[in-house]
Amino acid sequence: MITLIRAFAGAVLLSAALARGASAQSTMTAQCVGGSIGCNQINFTLTAMGSLPATVDFFRIAITGGDFRFTPAQPGTATDDLGDNFFIPTVLSGGTVLMGTFDPGFEAVLNPFLIILAQLQPNTHTDASSLSYTYQAGVDGQVVFQGAVTATPEPASLVLLGTGLLALGGVAVRRRRIA
Repeated sequence: MITLIRAFAGAVLLSAALARGASAQSTMTAQCVGGSIGCNQINFTLTAMGSLPATVDFFRIAITGGDFRFTPAQPGTATDDLGDNFFIPTVLSGGTVLMGTFDPGFEAVLNPFLIILAQLQPNTHTDASSLSYTYQAGVDGQVVFQGAVTATPEPASLVLLGTGLLALGGVAVRRRRIA
């Protein structure tokens, strides 16, 4: 029964997505899952805005900053509006790109989000704040959702930067007094 619902929803929403032609509004967030030692898994959450529900049959996530890397062995699991869903994962470019395709009839239904679980190589991070990436998702080879997420500096880095600027200011003041 769920297969028939997915197939019908996919067909209806595919035609609507193709009729739109242009990329729809979306956002994506990344959140580390479990573990206080390091970030071994990330939930990438693609949130669609506008005409909902929407479907996608493929996605691509490319890491553009940070030292995170996808493992070649991916679980291929996702959660959409209808519950658990599965995709065929492919990891490329030395672990910086994760691509996934959903089987025909089992397209991911965003209403309003799709959560993609990604397995990462061991690292020392406990959150995804230093991860920069781009994403695309769509239907029949046409990109419907896309965007880029740039990491924000973690608070410790901002404190270090501020301390360094204060030190430079102190050196400049001291040189003026000596001169």
